[in-house]
Amino acid sequence: MVKEQIITQYSCEYCQRQYINVETTERCEKRCHRHADSPGIDKLNISPRAYNALYYGNIETISELLQHFEKELSAINGLGRVTLLEIKDKLVEYKGQNDSLLEGTLR
Repeated sequence: MVKEQIITQYSCEYCQRQYINVETTERCEKRCHRHADSPGIDKLNISPRAYNALYYGNIETISELLQHFEKELSAINGLGRVTLLEIKDKLVEYKGQNDSLLEGTLR
């Protein structure tokens, strides 16, 4: 005997990924919306150590990075003096390439 099952799937409005529950879909939409407003930190071409530290510090976009003071960033685990200098240099380099996209600098 064949049983018919109906599975409800939800999709992210931005990236169209499919999920089986609403909560996961809403988390994806929130993350995708953040990336729609500003380029991700991966566009800076920073080292994996710097990227991971920022990511685990819940900083995923360049605009989020620019909203933090240097003191706040240094409190993130894995972001030391050298890594902060690297991030600053990459922000300056990125700003030179994309003047219209980047308005602030790291405070």
